[in-house]
Amino acid sequence: MPTFDSPGLQELRGQRIGVTASRRGDDLCSALERHGAEVLHAPALTLVPVAHDVPLMNATTALLERRPQALLVSTGYGLRRWLETADATGLGARLRETVGQLDMVVRGAKATGQVAALDLAPRTLTTVSHLSDGVDVILRGPARCVGVQLPGGNDDHAVQRLLSAGREVQAVVPYRLRPSGRDAVRTLVQQACARRLDAIVFNAAPAVDSVLAVARETDMYDEFLEALREESVTAVVVGETCARPLQEVGVQPVIPERPRMAEVVRALCARAEEEQVRVATRHGDLELRGAILTVEDLDIRLTPQQEAVLRALIAAEGAVISRGQLIKAVPGLDGAHALEMTVSRLRRKLPVPLVRTVVKRGYRLDVAAHAGGTPSGHRDRACTVTR
Repeated sequence: MPTFDSPGLQELRGQRIGVTASRRGDDLCSALERHGAEVLHAPALTLVPVAHDVPLMNATTALLERRPQALLVSTGYGLRRWLETADATGLGARLRETVGQLDMVVRGAKATGQVAALDLAPRTLTTVSHLSDGVDVILRGPARCVGVQLPGGNDDHAVQRLLSAGREVQAVVPYRLRPSGRDAVRTLVQQACARRLDAIVFNAAPAVDSVLAVARETDMYDEFLEALREESVTAVVVGETCARPLQEVGVQPVIPERPRMAEVVRALCARAEEEQVRVATRHGDLELRGAILTVEDLDIRLTPQQEAVLRALIAAEGAVISRGQLIKAVPGLDGAHALEMTVSRLRRKLPVPLVRTVVKRGYRLDVAAHAGGTPSGHRDRACTVTR
């Protein structure tokens, strides 16, 4: 039996996978490509050794000089890394002294836990679910100068709300997006919103925070979360810690049994195998792996909408699906004309007439009569009309 990393395996053929890892990201991309996947690499973070993080040291010094009355903390990891950098550069004692004289508002239970773990003793501590809720808490208070620990880059919405309300803001960013990486992450978010990715792999909680921050900055936050929540795009993480920022916003990611990159690849291969569909039709067997349809020994790459239409027809097992049902089932279709164009272009790609029109009723798949209208092979989430 071949080893899991053996080259030439094609379990991920037809899969489009986004990778956010910076460290060892290239190794993960190569492993996925060896298994047949098409990979979009969008490194979400760059971590500078704490003793050499000059921008963070400068921001910390500026914050200490301004002595804010309130501090808004966006991530537990960011708070810990900030204190580690301050300790390594001789600013830790001053930072802890300053924290002891202010009101701290933190997002999420992880950040609350870090406050205790780091032996911080703010004047008051308030935990909120969302960063915007934290801004509300601060705006109801008397603080005129506010420190804000940001996740991976400027959260313009939070900062701008504070500035618009007349508050002075001093932001610190304990970990940052790569200078050339923001465009790649923006592309990753756009591709996910368009359902052009099958999965996104996150290797660290700060990477999740950074991707969500970019989604928010580019006004795609709600749409991005919708794609992950409905599992049009599957989020895959390396462990429980990495999963928590997604779970906090209602996304249930795939979590491998062990926090290893090899286990991530294994989980993706298992998921792809479960989603593979084989159907006996009147024109021979049809196989659908990700976005690649194989029929008559011909591989055909489908667009996300064409794939969604075909999966909906497969799930119907030869029964007719109305136009209205298909419009609801396929993301991005805005009416009957868009559906007709999608079906027409799908038919032009097919070497045989697999998709039949039923006059005044809708469409059906031309399944084999002897199969009793029942596709063979795997039938799970990927075969439902929401895929």
